[in-house]
Amino acid sequence: MGILGSITGSSFPISAPESGLQIIGIKGYSTSGSSGYVSINIDNTRLAQIPFSFYTGQSGSVVGNNNSPIFPVNFTLRGLQVQGSLNGIPNVALYYGKTILKDSVPLESLAGVAVASAATMTYTFPAGPVRLMGAAYIPPGSPVGTASANYGATFNWAVTSGKVITLTFMNSDPLAVVPFGPDEDGKAGLRAASSLTVTGLALGGTLGGTLILYYQI
Repeated sequence: MGILGSITGSSFPISAPESGLQIIGIKGYSTSGSSGYVSINIDNTRLAQIPFSFYTGQSGSVVGNNNSPIFPVNFTLRGLQVQGSLNGIPNVALYYGKTILKDSVPLESLAGVAVASAATMTYTFPAGPVRLMGAAYIPPGSPVGTASANYGATFNWAVTSGKVITLTFMNSDPLAVVPFGPDEDGKAGLRAASSLTVTGLALGGTLGGTLILYYQI
């Protein structure tokens, strides 16, 4: 079994036909090739960040990916509305059913903070210390033609004294969450304070896109 139905919208909140639906997948989509992410409220302080990319290459052809066809995430809808926001993505579809999809992850595991790429980026988590579980880079999307000549980005931050994490993403890379850890203490993820400073560097042209850091409290 799979999808039984869907609810769609171009803004939040999005209304459902009945309460208690099991959401099994989300799809952000656009007719203009824009990239971005869909934020879904987990609770009063945490947001699940679900990235979507539609990268236009230097020649103008589509060379990236779009998380096609559906991002497999699962949660049970409380009430008749889904709260969240659309960020760079004009439309979203939420699919529901009785059986979760292959490789599905619970909504809580996508708790994250999204920050627009810049030379200096500050991440503030709702409580600390936290465990950083992974990262996803959403490239600037369309248009990215020859004028910008931007091929990707590098990000780095200090983990502990004398230790630095450096992540490099190419705009044409498949969109995926890069996992972290386990840390030196043997636990999942990497230890981090409630506030984190990340340094960004463009690989040619101007730095763009968004870096999402996923965490657990």
